[in-house]
Amino acid sequence: MNKVEPGKKVKIPDGLHREAPLIRGRHIYLFLVLGVGVVAAAALIIAPDKFQLPVILVFPALLVGIYTLQNPFVGIYLFYLYDTLRPYDFIYALRPLRLTIVLEGVAVLSWIILLLRSKARFNWPRFNWPFTVFIGLISVSVVTAENAGLAYNTFMVMLVTYVMFIV
Repeated sequence: MNKVEPGKKVKIPDGLHREAPLIRGRHIYLFLVLGVGVVAAAALIIAPDKFQLPVILVFPALLVGIYTLQNPFVGIYLFYLYDTLRPYDFIYALRPLRLTIVLEGVAVLSWIILLLRSKARFNWPRFNWPFTVFIGLISVSVVTAENAGLAYNTFMVMLVTYVMFIV
């Protein structure tokens, strides 16, 4: 497709002419990004000291979230990076945020969007059945275990790993 400069006349096959639009999608996107940046800057000036770090981190988190929604594999990479490095062991303020669940949810959502957009068929290999049975056995052990809390935590970790494995 040929690029047309704004304001230049474009010849259409039936002999009519029309002008290329002056405002395109990227202009609207840039306007929105600048608007969010200005609002975040104003909130940073007004916010008390203890709320300044979340205000600073909201904008990059939104950009990463939007990029992850476009590409589910980025969400998987971020999930395993976060799960392996465990920054919440050093930064205790990250623990209540449950970022692992947020990263998993965004990755699964973007994967579903990718499947719907590309109309790709969901692939279920044979190896998934034994893994599904294993998850089922762990879920039964939550009820029958002497220490149900530990069994539940193990079940949740394995379930999250299983979901990311499926994606």
